[in-house]
Amino acid sequence: MPRAQFEYDEIGNTFYYVIVSFFAVILLPLTHFLWPSLPKRIEYLKRGCRCEGDLQKRYKKEQIKPWEKAKCVIKGIILIILWILFILLAYKVSQLEQQYEEYDPYKILGIDIDSDVTEIKKKYRELSKTHHPDKGGDPVTFDAIVKAYKALTDEESRENWRLYGNPDGPKATTFGIALPKWIVSEQYGNWVLALYTLVFMIVLPVGVGMWWYNSIKYSADKVLLETSRLFAHFLQKTPNMQINRIIMVLAGSFEFCKKLNTEIVERESDDKEIPIVMRELKNLGEKRKEQILSLPWSIKARTLLHAYLTRVTLPSEHLMTGNLYLNNFIVPM
Repeated sequence: MPRAQFEYDEIGNTFYYVIVSFFAVILLPLTHFLWPSLPKRIEYLKRGCRCEGDLQKRYKKEQIKPWEKAKCVIKGIILIILWILFILLAYKVSQLEQQYEEYDPYKILGIDIDSDVTEIKKKYRELSKTHHPDKGGDPVTFDAIVKAYKALTDEESRENWRLYGNPDGPKATTFGIALPKWIVSEQYGNWVLALYTLVFMIVLPVGVGMWWYNSIKYSADKVLLETSRLFAHFLQKTPNMQINRIIMVLAGSFEFCKKLNTEIVERESDDKEIPIVMRELKNLGEKRKEQILSLPWSIKARTLLHAYLTRVTLPSEHLMTGNLYLNNFIVPM
């Protein structure tokens, strides 16, 4: 029984189809998730309180993330470049010529299809004088000439050509591989294997794992699940909350915990500056020993929220920046 054989894409046409398909599978979802949605600039100075302190805070809040717009622009440029590459590849594929050529012994011998046996033998002798390996000819070309001659003169070879499309009879099962043969050659094979191992066994699993780990931490509204559970717990515990209690619970959001939100900045100066602000405020409830709500980061968030709502002047620029960042999550402008 003939053994299976593998045929590589010597011309490289099929390889382009694989690249375009793989590119599309990655590019389409990547565009969906990374397309920069530039936030609309809200005219803070035309809304709400018109006092000088409030106007300054609104202006600073607008300037809190100057890198946000630049990051969106960079994402947009990268996606545009990727789409240009994809379009160029797709255009390249559309220009490829498909080469499907049936075996034709008449064409190989260079004779007409209505040639008789005498003409076939005559042409075969002429070609043999030129292409025979003993006379400096190419063995592959001569072998093709011999097969074509047999396909037209030998009964068995002719029958094989009629039934199977070639004079040698049924071939082994052939599997096409959409890769140029040089990729799996001895010279490049180890490098390609190392690249495949790196991409499909390390980079891809790690990337998917990181994405999955981050995605399961948030609800559909982009709120940490830990925060949602915290709110549900306190709403069940205290259905009718007073304003101070609401602020206390909001300040317990895990979005303000540095371990779960890398954008949170903790400074050594907080230990000195936060108590100064706390002395100017009342009813913070910082001495209550409730779980989560008594943690330092929760007390800091609560202090900054109260300071914002009561227009207490903060002692440093760092705290003002942290206050504006915190209010992006909670206080609507």
